[in-house]
Amino acid sequence: MNLQENISRIKEIMEVVSEEKKGIKGLYLTFPKEGIETIGATLAKVFGVVSGVFTNSSDAINKIEKIKQKTNQKLDEFVIGSHGSGKELFMSQSGEQPEALVNILNAAKPLIDSNTKVFFTACYGADSLKRLTDASKQLGGIGVYGSAGVYNYLTNKSQNGFYYCKTSNDISTEIKNEKNKDYKKSSAPEASKDEFNRFVLEKNYCQEVKSPPINWVKNIFT
Repeated sequence: MNLQENISRIKEIMEVVSEEKKGIKGLYLTFPKEGIETIGATLAKVFGVVSGVFTNSSDAINKIEKIKQKTNQKLDEFVIGSHGSGKELFMSQSGEQPEALVNILNAAKPLIDSNTKVFFTACYGADSLKRLTDASKQLGGIGVYGSAGVYNYLTNKSQNGFYYCKTSNDISTEIKNEKNKDYKKSSAPEASKDEFNRFVLEKNYCQEVKSPPINWVKNIFT
């Protein structure tokens, strides 16, 4: 082995020891932008705040698969953090978006149950609640949290609050069926973001929550 391979192997061993010591209670995957975000995320990993810093979904899925080989216990917390554009819950440095997140959630699904706090920290991730309801539906109706507006890791606060969505229903079809009642001969257009948000809040599929579902500080001391 060369020096780099030795360093990588030591890191792997340290990771295993750390996880076995604590028990794998939480999985915190972060996908920062290049530059200062990557440096900050790496420091967060050193302090045990996040489980892994990744540039693409494949590496994160490999991490998940390794954990599934070690345990079948369910996670207390499952967090995916990434740069947010206002359109998606997840973005990697290579520009991966919806399909990559679907693959990550499929891989993690056996580790998640109704007691797991699932949280997407991407800025603006909850501005479009369809993203949260889609994720909840994919997980079989398990509730998920997201940030509206800019999310600040340091303060664990969101610019416009947090939202929680829980449903296994096809919301888009529900909305379309309701709208079609007013369209006798032609099909109703797809719901706008505002229409969708209003519908899921009125139906209690989603709700605004005052506090974030996790506490980063505790990860440093536990």
